[in-house]
Amino acid sequence: MNTPDRIKAAALDLFASQGYEGTSMANIAEAVGIKTPSIYAHFKGKEELFLSVLQDASRGELEFAASHLEAGVEALDRKLYKLLSHTRGKYEHNGSTKFWIRMMYFPPASVYRETIDLSYTYLSRMEELLTSVFTEDRSAIGVDPDKAAAAFLCLMDGVIVELLYGTAESYDKRLEASWDVYWRGISHL
Repeated sequence: MNTPDRIKAAALDLFASQGYEGTSMANIAEAVGIKTPSIYAHFKGKEELFLSVLQDASRGELEFAASHLEAGVEALDRKLYKLLSHTRGKYEHNGSTKFWIRMMYFPPASVYRETIDLSYTYLSRMEELLTSVFTEDRSAIGVDPDKAAAAFLCLMDGVIVELLYGTAESYDKRLEASWDVYWRGISHL
C-alpha cells in the first residue's frame, strides 16, 4: 500500500473511532509510522485528508448498494430488505461504513458544508439507483417508482438512527416493523 493510502487508512480508523475533532494529524502520523510533516507532502491539511477519506467512503457505500441491488434474480422485496439488514452488519464491522454514517449525521463544523454537499450527492445517487430498480421491476409495486425510492430512503434513515442511538436488537425490531408496513404500502398485494 502506498503512503497516501496508508495515511487515508489510518485516518479512516481514527476519524471513525475518535471523530474529526478528536483526531490530530500527529495521531494519524503515529498510526502510519511517519512524521507528521510527511502527511503534508500528500495532503494540504486535515480538512483535505478528511474529505478525501469521506469521498472514498461515500463511493464505497454507493458501489455496495449498486452491486447488491443490480445482482442476481432475487425478488425485489428481498433485495431491498437485505440491503437494510446488511447495513447493521456493515456498520458494526466495517470502519468505512461506520465513518460514513456518523459523518452524514454528525458532520464536523469545520467541513460542515462540504460534508453535507457530499451527503446530498450520495442521497441523490441512491435515489436514482432505487428509482431505476423500481422502474425495472414496476410490476412488483403499486406506486410511482420515484415515490417508492423516496420512501425507501426515509425508511433507511429511520433504521440508521437506531444504529446511532439504539442497540442491535432495537435496530432489528424497528426494521422488522417498518419493513412490513413499507412493503405492504408500495406493493401489489
